[in-house]
Amino acid sequence: MGEKSGTLSYAGGGEDIRNTFTAPYLVLLMVADRPEIGSARFSLAEVGLVNIGRHETFEHQRSHDGSEAQLEINVPDGWMSTRHLQLRLEEGAWVMRDAGSKNGCYRNGQRCQEAVLQDGDVVGTGNTCFLFRSNVERTHLDAADASSLMMRTLPAASQTLSLPLAHLMADMSRVASSRVSVILGGETGTGKEVSARYVHQCSGRKGSFVAVNCGALPATLVESELFGHRKGAFSGANTDRVGLVQASDGGTLFLDEVAELPLEAQVKLLRCLQEREVVPVGASRPIPVDIRVVAATHADLPELVEAGAFRADLYARLAGVSFRLPTLRERREDLGILVGTLLARCAGERMFYFDREAVWAMAMYSWPLNIRELEQALAAATAWADRGRIELRHLPAPVAASLSPSEPTTDDSLKSELVAALRKHAGNVSATAREMGKARVQIRRWCKRYGLDPAQFR
Repeated sequence: MGEKSGTLSYAGGGEDIRNTFTAPYLVLLMVADRPEIGSARFSLAEVGLVNIGRHETFEHQRSHDGSEAQLEINVPDGWMSTRHLQLRLEEGAWVMRDAGSKNGCYRNGQRCQEAVLQDGDVVGTGNTCFLFRSNVERTHLDAADASSLMMRTLPAASQTLSLPLAHLMADMSRVASSRVSVILGGETGTGKEVSARYVHQCSGRKGSFVAVNCGALPATLVESELFGHRKGAFSGANTDRVGLVQASDGGTLFLDEVAELPLEAQVKLLRCLQEREVVPVGASRPIPVDIRVVAATHADLPELVEAGAFRADLYARLAGVSFRLPTLRERREDLGILVGTLLARCAGERMFYFDREAVWAMAMYSWPLNIRELEQALAAATAWADRGRIELRHLPAPVAASLSPSEPTTDDSLKSELVAALRKHAGNVSATAREMGKARVQIRRWCKRYGLDPAQFR
């Protein structure tokens, strides 16, 4: 065979559809008195103007008037004006302006006529609550807009308006059909068991999903609980018992809080996973098992391995693929979806709706204990709200306190702060904006208000 001419090379220049870029988004979290409307996410990357107002039905429309692309969002909110709020892109920043509404516009619980939006700001119009995101990671595969109503037929774990979480769940579904072990990390209450069930559901495995709370296994019975026992193996063993590992044969074994598994049990679990067989206590012959393991922990397993508190060989066996689940404060886009799901769980057939202040407070609270804390807050609120209306006073004190008004900045003190920053940075508007944590357009607006010329500070 003759030698080929030319040199082999990697293909370059082709666009990778999984390449990411950042884009701003506006998320309708919830209509307080009509939670059945659901939530929706709208990309702002393609437009320069957004008009928000009241309509008989929930709808949105993208258009172009010849000079700029626009997005119209209409909500069936009786407390909203027909033309209520306008968002406009100005000098790289999104500015919200009251469009002459009757009931006003709110940013982070405070009424305002105009404001430069920052990432994570909560915007209130009538009884409708929006969340602004300035730089969401997005791929070319992601739809510009999405709604919770479109996701109702999807598994609970994949019902999300958070693009980073949607990408994470897509990656989970990709590895689900393999036999590779999975570790799910993240803070307590982030939904690790729900995600583990999603992996099992996507795997196509016909066996059962068996959850094991490793921290709740009695130290003296760990081996019996995991691997089973034969009748007479020890005092009280009156019958043969199938262990949790064997019960997951053909399915998925979920090891919740695996870091709390005693070291002695870690040795025996490792052998089970290596040999793919179990030996019940009191038995002489191993039983083959076909299991797929998903482990979860809020601890740092590599750190525990380094400290000798977790076996390195077991960690190596479990850590096929690792995922970190986001906190609730990182995925506030899903507040409306989660509230709907959790209310149905804790309220049963009773119907509830919210005051707008209660929704604002939930949207602004940091939720340090994540989804579990949200569920408990809603359970308490439904107990107090006996008339079906959840008000701010029905929420736990830390949640309600998130709506407490911040100390207002007086006009004189703001002008003094602005002058000091301009003087410090020799009239550089960009540096002044960074100093004050504002957008350049806001600095220029303040300069105009106070009759200041940045050039005079150079």
